[in-house]
Amino acid sequence: RACAYSPDGLRLAIGYGAAKSNISLKEASSGATKKQFEGKLAILDLDDFSVLHETRDSHKWITEIKYSPSGELLAVGSADTRIYMYVFDNSMLRLQHMITQHSSAITHLDFSVTNAKMQFLQSNCAGHELCFFEADTGMYIPAASRLKDVKWTSNTCPLSWAAQGTWPAENDGTEVTACDASLKSHAPTLAAADNFGRIRLYRFPVSSSSAKFKENRVHSQHVTKLRWAGGDSHLLSCSAHDKCVLQWRHVVDDAAVEEEDAFIKIGTGSSNLHGFTEEDMGTLSRDVTYAPGQKIEDELEDDAEDDEKFGGAAVKKKNDVSGNATTPKWLLAVVPPSDAVHKAVESSPPKLKLRLVWSHGCQVERSSIVYNALGEAVYPSGKLCVIYSPRSHTQRFYRGHHAGGPVSAIGAAPNGLFLASGDVAKRPRIHVWDGRAGSTAVILKSFHRRSVSSLSFSADSRRLVSVGADSDGSLAVWRSLSGEWYDGLLQAAVHSCDRTVRFACFGVSNTSSIDKFEICSGGDGHVYFWTLCGRELVSSEALWTEQQHHHRHKSVLCGAAVNDRFVTGLSDGQLLVWKGRVCEKSIKAHDDAIESMHAASGEAGFATGSRDGVVKLWSSRFRHIKSFEITEAPVPPLEPRIRSVHLGLAAAANSLSSDSSTKKIVRILVACASSEVYEIAKESGSITLFPGEGHYLNDLWALCVHPSDPDVFATAGDDMTVRVWSVSAKRLLRKAKLDGPLRSIAWSPDGTKLLLGMGGTKSGTRHPKDGVFLLLDATTLRVTHEARDSRYWFRVASFSPDGTKFAFGSTDHKIYLYDTHSTNLIQKSASHNAYITHIDFSTDSKFIQSDAADFEHLYHETSDGSQIRLPSQLKDIQWHTWSCIYGWPVQGCWPSLSGEKHRDPRIKITAVSRNPRQSLLAAGDDAGEVRLFRYPSLQNQLSVKCSHSHASELASLDFTCDGSHLISIGKHDRTIAIWQVEEEEEEEEGKV
Repeated sequence: RACAYSPDGLRLAIGYGAAKSNISLKEASSGATKKQFEGKLAILDLDDFSVLHETRDSHKWITEIKYSPSGELLAVGSADTRIYMYVFDNSMLRLQHMITQHSSAITHLDFSVTNAKMQFLQSNCAGHELCFFEADTGMYIPAASRLKDVKWTSNTCPLSWAAQGTWPAENDGTEVTACDASLKSHAPTLAAADNFGRIRLYRFPVSSSSAKFKENRVHSQHVTKLRWAGGDSHLLSCSAHDKCVLQWRHVVDDAAVEEEDAFIKIGTGSSNLHGFTEEDMGTLSRDVTYAPGQKIEDELEDDAEDDEKFGGAAVKKKNDVSGNATTPKWLLAVVPPSDAVHKAVESSPPKLKLRLVWSHGCQVERSSIVYNALGEAVYPSGKLCVIYSPRSHTQRFYRGHHAGGPVSAIGAAPNGLFLASGDVAKRPRIHVWDGRAGSTAVILKSFHRRSVSSLSFSADSRRLVSVGADSDGSLAVWRSLSGEWYDGLLQAAVHSCDRTVRFACFGVSNTSSIDKFEICSGGDGHVYFWTLCGRELVSSEALWTEQQHHHRHKSVLCGAAVNDRFVTGLSDGQLLVWKGRVCEKSIKAHDDAIESMHAASGEAGFATGSRDGVVKLWSSRFRHIKSFEITEAPVPPLEPRIRSVHLGLAAAANSLSSDSSTKKIVRILVACASSEVYEIAKESGSITLFPGEGHYLNDLWALCVHPSDPDVFATAGDDMTVRVWSVSAKRLLRKAKLDGPLRSIAWSPDGTKLLLGMGGTKSGTRHPKDGVFLLLDATTLRVTHEARDSRYWFRVASFSPDGTKFAFGSTDHKIYLYDTHSTNLIQKSASHNAYITHIDFSTDSKFIQSDAADFEHLYHETSDGSQIRLPSQLKDIQWHTWSCIYGWPVQGCWPSLSGEKHRDPRIKITAVSRNPRQSLLAAGDDAGEVRLFRYPSLQNQLSVKCSHSHASELASLDFTCDGSHLISIGKHDRTIAIWQVEEEEEEEEGKV
């Protein structure tokens, strides 16, 4: 009686059983109603319809099945009045909990949209009940008002607010049996069916029983299911009694659209509607239904010319602040201080600028850490390619990827003079640039999609092969006739296969002709050899000997040309040696997958790095020379899995040639999965940690600066680590790994304690440490106190200026206020209607201002947690810090309110910070930009834009206690940027 596709379309869940009254006598006599089938749940693989999972927890027939949007949860409704919630745990189906709130058979289920807070479930039963639950815990939510703003991935419950208008105003025997809304459509439509076989179309949502509809009647009796397909292009319906499955095509009624447009013009005051009489207008106002006013305004904004033709008044923009209905909620509550006239500053940008001096955080991808010609390490960090000099302990940056996403791959020419880098974007770009000066040579034409996953130069540095992360395994060869790469062009391209391609690099040329050479590419279960024939790449499959044939279906992760042979690394630790296309032999090199490989020119040999944390050196004749355990480093990595290796070469003592083929290996650059970058000396075996490490897992959320030491700041992230950094030394001072993700941090005013809030996951699911908070000794990073008063993770933390209290803003919409001495909960404020994003204490520690995700800016007393409902009462209060993104002194940093009309008004400010002198305001947004404003920043103010370093949303930023530096952190790229505040000066164009 129930079935459901998984979100990825690979599995089908089906429920067994049926009501006895619906079983024929023939079926009953044949034993078809055996009890072992009732309540049975099966998960089928759609490739061959094999049973992946099978269970039976209910003893009555299954009535409804629904997957969560992420596919991790499966809700099953039964005729026994219960909802069974299953979770897929390590590919196993496990019953997580059972919901017993309903009093009759379950009929409909809907999941909410997955977000950072939590996921909910709404359900209907045959007893006409509408209930709400927490999806991951099964807890019943009696107050439906808590979920009034929750968005749902589907709307199949007829008993819900959005479908209430489908029920008749009087009881005429109509029972709405099924409905579905095309929520992904620009103009959502609700289809509803009843027990008389009628199918009606409404505009979504349907809040009134007098709403207009289009009706169709084909089914003879009640309709059991309705589902939209293809967005809203088709509708599918089925009936229990006539056993018909009908497919409907959804056609837009152009005449109705024209009438709606006419009605909109009437509603906006148009006085020149030719052809419409007063009677027509009255008819339109009664018969035409339309979407909410906000949507109408959006459509009219895109078509202002039509407004002028009809002589109507111009529609105000959504972000207009002159008091219309679209004014942001927080701006309506802004009250200027009494001395606002004296505090107002000029609208010109500040005479200061931010200069990026250091970037912590190496986004380690496979074979993406390289040496340049000067022996400096180059690695990706956000949108930057960092060039680190160990001799001078300085960083330089290649900033060419400012228009794209984070850098995803770096490749170096054999001599290190030229480097290539690719980024993440819908149409990623490949940049070839000078590895010493950091200046762009050429930006190659876009070819790949999603991102560039691998880059490799040829031995003569005149060609480059790139691999895209798209679904068809795109492979491209680029060339420069001059060898200087200013003339770089696409030479050949091909879509190699529909499996993931892990690498591609140049091998051994088949002939001596300059236009003929060989490329090897490999990935999941395949390896191909390519020959360049003019502007085409011709593939050839590998040839396997009988002894090596069992390797053909293994994943090939990396490869390199070694003399006249080619070597590939497998996922089981084997090295395959190729002579041409023939697999000559295999070598058991590592105990785990070989993630990276790099070969030097000539007879120097090559190196391999594995997931087992071991780096091995090999001769050009494939003899093992030396092994290095990365866990034996003075500062071992948190995750020893090797992701990238690169050889550093130096001229032999008896050689005067600069040819790379005569050089020998002297050092190895190694990057681990936990973002540490090491340099290994070949002869001594010493392992040196480079200061490029950072947070390495999921997102980075938490930042705080030391209250009295301008040289120290701390960060915490989803990798379960808290780290303390030095601004002047440009190094990590200390770190500690805890037992859960960390998303909020604060430093006590005396500098002795660190306050941490735990919990939160990137997928939005619950974590066992949600709501736990810790107090750490700031010197040793040892936990001194642990407690928990909330079931939801904390987004923001802050100490009061006098140090007697600390506060947390939680995902459950509450502010938790604690006593610092006893660590007891003082008050819990529940005034907000969305999760808390920012908190600030007043200078006297008596008040708190807070922001929430629904654009609310509220005030509370710290003594009892009561809300101050009149913002004017606190208009002259001095605030110790200002990190709230809403308020009178920060309104000018929002693009729609600033004086910079070129800024995209859709950009959202995510973090702000005021300097200690209260003269500057730094603001970061969800596009990764950092800007400087005068403080206070009022409307129509101009700013100083800083260079791009972050690839996506800024999670937080803060000035050091002396205001000399600004620290910013990127949420998704996990980059920690240190900016120096200095006097504005003219910058030379193209300067690195």
